[in-house]
Amino acid sequence: MADPLSLAGSAVGLAATIGRVAKDVEQFMRQVREARADMDAISRELWSVRAALEMLADDVKSGVTVPQTLEDILKNCGEVTARLDATLQKYNSERLQVRVKYVWSGKETINGYRSTLAAHKGALDLAVDLITLSVLMSFQYLSDTSYFFPRIDYWENDSFSDCNEPDMELTNLK
Repeated sequence: MADPLSLAGSAVGLAATIGRVAKDVEQFMRQVREARADMDAISRELWSVRAALEMLADDVKSGVTVPQTLEDILKNCGEVTARLDATLQKYNSERLQVRVKYVWSGKETINGYRSTLAAHKGALDLAVDLITLSVLMSFQYLSDTSYFFPRIDYWENDSFSDCNEPDMELTNLK
């Protein structure tokens, strides 16, 4: 099992890196108009992954036991983000040929990153859901309503006793 605090730190660090790469994607989108649709899709995936990472970091801080696979998912997501960033830097290195390079070979590469990011986002969303479920399952009082309604006896014995008074008043009026 992985250490929750180191996972939370990794998730926060990766979220910050993804935020920086997403800004690079948006800048590239402004420079290469032919890439606008592809970069928009990449940008949306990056921001979705970042949101999932931030939720994951918040959930992991609660001290829930998390599986080792989550650490592997974070590592792989970081590698994909680094490769995407390196690809963007490669296309940005030659300003005059950027458009030609992108149209010639970049579309397929970028679409590959998009699908990989979507898969990581799905895995992270699933991890968040599983952690949430494990937190809920850790409550031993789910079947005990007194945990949720500690004053249920007040409602049963006191508050509703006045409900018969209007009936009695109606009977008295007749």
